[in-house]
Amino acid sequence: MLRVFVLIAGIGLLMLPGIASALAPTAFPLSRPAPDAAILLAQAKPDTAVTNPTLAWAQARLSEIDAAITTLEVATRALASDTRKRADDVVAKLRATQGAFRARIDAIVADGRKNSDAQLAEARATLEARWSEFERDLDAYLTSSDAGVALRNAVITAREKAEELYWQQAIAALKNAEATVAAEQRPAIDAAIAALQSYADAAKARLAKLQQAGTDAWAAFQDGLADARRAFDKAYDGVQAAIDRAKQ
Repeated sequence: MLRVFVLIAGIGLLMLPGIASALAPTAFPLSRPAPDAAILLAQAKPDTAVTNPTLAWAQARLSEIDAAITTLEVATRALASDTRKRADDVVAKLRATQGAFRARIDAIVADGRKNSDAQLAEARATLEARWSEFERDLDAYLTSSDAGVALRNAVITAREKAEELYWQQAIAALKNAEATVAAEQRPAIDAAIAALQSYADAAKARLAKLQQAGTDAWAAFQDGLADARRAFDKAYDGVQAAIDRAKQ
């Protein structure tokens, strides 16, 4: 079982257990290979990663929202007129959630250091509610009769690719932040960042296998992405907290 250790105030190491469960062989169950098919994939580039945990979480979720909406917009252009209206209505609703989500992020960035812990917690709660709304509306459409298997796979794959790209941006941001830490404290943090990179690579490989699985594995792929997302967020927050403590 993988354990990630990070520096805490230059005194000891903190274990991040979230990575261990995400890397367990049973975390991403596999199904039969998928039949050959043309898969629609449209990916929106995530915004630049930031080191504030709330903003980092929000930017990662926004990258998935952008990717999903971009994919749906491409797909709706090919729909017949009788199904296009509902698809357009769904996209419009998702765009409204996307706009509110982005506006809340912009407000946090604008306030910068003025944000108290309580204000950030309140902002996080608001963003999580918006994220849940997006997930609910998107899933309702993708599981309806109007959305085919190819569209479902395209959306989840686009979200996966957006998340993977964000992981690399987040790791790069941590490496930049590490450069501001005293030299004697960097080895432990560097090891934690390396472990985080190893986790991201392993999760990417497991998700790639799930993407190649049959149509029955769509729900498993969704669950696998959600599990990988949560584990990465927890580990990322631990490394960032270690960097912050080392600066004190």
